[in-house]
Formats: sequence, structure tokens, C-alpha cells
Amino acid sequence: MFFGDDRDYQRIQEMKRNGMYAFATCYDIDWGLLLPCESGVVFEQQTDGCCCHHVYLEGVLTPLSRPIERTGTNLLVELQEANYHGRPTYAIWDRIRAVSAFWFTFIDAPPGMPPNQEWFQWILYHGHNPNNGMSVSIEGWKDQPIVLIYPNSD
Repeated sequence: MFFGDDRDYQRIQEMKRNGMYAFATCYDIDWGLLLPCESGVVFEQQTDGCCCHHVYLEGVLTPLSRPIERTGTNLLVELQEANYHGRPTYAIWDRIRAVSAFWFTFIDAPPGMPPNQEWFQWILYHGHNPNNGMSVSIEGWKDQPIVLIYPNSD
């Protein structure tokens, strides 16, 4: 399985030229789960930026519906604003978990894997939340480390 970050820039560019992997950006995905596994597709948050730390992870991406409160509030917009202005996000994450289609807890990055950063957060997926309508159930991934992706603030 391939993973890395922008420090591997030359290696990544060579892989792209040689067609070793398909590279896909996560930049336009607002909310989803990235399952780390050998898939032949490497996901990156942005492409070729100059002032951002980019991480790359091979896997399967599962886009999800945005977490929206009953009032119509898009919690990802609030999260993005808080991140941009450096405000605490704990209360927003509590509200996101309350309306999420799945249960999860945050964890540190597994050894040797790309680190947590804004937009790319390792979680333990605990299964779908039957209280919130649409079910998200990923067979074989319960209590396994996966990545939650969400919008960054730039």
C-alpha cells in the first residue's frame, strides 16, 4: 500500500508519470470515509500546492452526505470557519457526532501512517447510527482505523 506526504514529491511525480497508481484528489469531497487498503488509487487532499502539507493514502473513498442539523445548519461550514479562524472545534464535533450516520472516535494516526491534520482525521469506525435515518455500514471495518475526510479551511 502506498502512503506518503509532500516530502515524497519527486517519488510521487515519478509514479504519476509512470502510471503506477491512479491519483485522485479529495479536495472536492466534503465528507467521507477513506478506507486504507491496496486499491491502486492514491488519494490526496490537494494537488501541487506550494504552502500546504499534502498527505497521500491508497485506499477506497466512500463519499457521504454532509452532517446537517434539523435546523438546516450545515455543520461543516461551521467547522471550516472555526478552523480558518483558529477557534476551538470541540463543540462543533459533538454536534456533528450527534447527527452523523455513523459512530466514531478520534484516534492518533496508526504507526507509520500519515499524520492527522485538518481535513484528514484517523478515527475508529464503530458502525452505523440507527437513530439518524440513513445507515452507513462498512462490513469488516468496525473498530478499525480509517480516515474521516472533511473540508479544510483554505
